[in-house]
Amino acid sequence: MSKSNKELVQNYFSNYSSKSDFFLKNFFPRIKVILISNEKCVFEIIVKKEDCNDGGSVFGGLIASIIDIISTVTLLTYQDPKHNYIGTSTDMAISFLSPVKDGETIVCESYVYKIGKSLANIHTIIKEKSSGKIVASGQHTKFNQPHNKL
Repeated sequence: MSKSNKELVQNYFSNYSSKSDFFLKNFFPRIKVILISNEKCVFEIIVKKEDCNDGGSVFGGLIASIIDIISTVTLLTYQDPKHNYIGTSTDMAISFLSPVKDGETIVCESYVYKIGKSLANIHTIIKEKSSGKIVASGQHTKFNQPHNKL
């Protein structure tokens, strides 16, 4: 019996939350699942002071990590028995459009928009929940190893 998408996501987050040496271990429990489907996932995260730089806005590196995490989880939930969908990153392109401040809730929407023979393309948009304003956008390409045919 295969696991549900929600179970896959919860296991993924739990695995990283339990790693004592992982730099984002305290971040994973703050990710709230809003929607999980075959090609789209939506999450909410409340920004905390520790996520922000001296200027009071979220570190760009954290935004990049969020896009990496959320797009990977979205790919993980994609149902295709031919591939091992967690992949290896080959390329990420991120546009930082607006700062996010401490206390703001961000909504992260991620879509699998193309799956080829060995590459998957995922697009992630991060918005302020209060205004709907897009604060960052990211394209993520991942190599996906096909299952062994043996």
